[in-house]
Amino acid sequence: MIRLRYLVGGVLIGMAIVASLTRDPGVLITCGIAAVLVRPFVFHGRTAWLSVVPVVVFAAGLAVLERVSRGAVSWLPARTLVVFLSLTAAPRLWPWADLLGHARPGSLLWTPVLFALVTRHFVDILLTETVRVFRARSLRVPRRFGPLAFRSLCWALVAIVMRCWGRAERFYAAQRLRGLAA
Repeated sequence: MIRLRYLVGGVLIGMAIVASLTRDPGVLITCGIAAVLVRPFVFHGRTAWLSVVPVVVFAAGLAVLERVSRGAVSWLPARTLVVFLSLTAAPRLWPWADLLGHARPGSLLWTPVLFALVTRHFVDILLTETVRVFRARSLRVPRRFGPLAFRSLCWALVAIVMRCWGRAERFYAAQRLRGLAA
C-alpha cells in the first residue's frame, strides 16, 4: 500500500512537470483528467473542489487578460490548473513518516529527503499559524470592512510573519545544537 502511494504521488509530480513543459494539448488534457480523477480520493468532501475555486478564478482572469491583450488564449490557464491539481494531491498521498526510514545518512537520497521533510515542516507551521491568527482576528474584529479592518489585517499578517520567524529560529537552533546546521 505504501509503495502504491509513493507511485501515485510520483506519477502526479511527473504529470505536473510534463504538463508544464508540453506543447501537445492531448497530453495536457490527459494529465488534467488523471489529476481530476485522483482528487476525490485524496481530499475529502467539499475540500476537494472548494480549494480549486481560487485557482480557477486566477486561470479565468489569466485567460481574459490573454484574450484582451493578444486576441487569443494560450494553454497557460489550463497548464496552471493541471499543475495545481497534481501538485496539491501528490504530497497528501506520500507517507512522510515512512520516507525518512528509507533514506540512509550519507546516501544520495538523504539530502533531498531531509529537505522535503524540513520544507513540509515549515509549510505546516505557516498553515497552523495562519489559521490561528485569522481565527483570532475574526473573533476580535466586528466588521470585515469597517474603519479598522484594514489595519487589523495588516497587524494579523505581521503577527503571522513574526510567529513563523520565531518558530523557524527555534527549529534552526535545535538543528544547530544537534550538529545538522552550519
